Amino acid sequence: PGSVEFGIQFLRRMKICVDPSCADLIRELRAYKYKEDRNGNILPEPVDQDNHWIDAMRYALEDDMLETKVS
Repeated sequence: PGSVEFGIQFLRRMKICVDPSCADLIRELRAYKYKEDRNGNILPEPVDQDNHWIDAMRYALEDDMLETKVS
């Protein structure tokens, strides 16, 4: 539990450089958002939609995240 949120926070602390040819990843990063309640307040839960490339980045950096979590 909480692994997606931890991974997203890990990615947010990084400077991510994306080649312009990676249009799908760029689109996902620009569109990424968190859920909102009915009053428009942002909730601490990401919207699980159109995030396949972002998920791939999280999976690729999983070992680095574990080192950070242990340190």
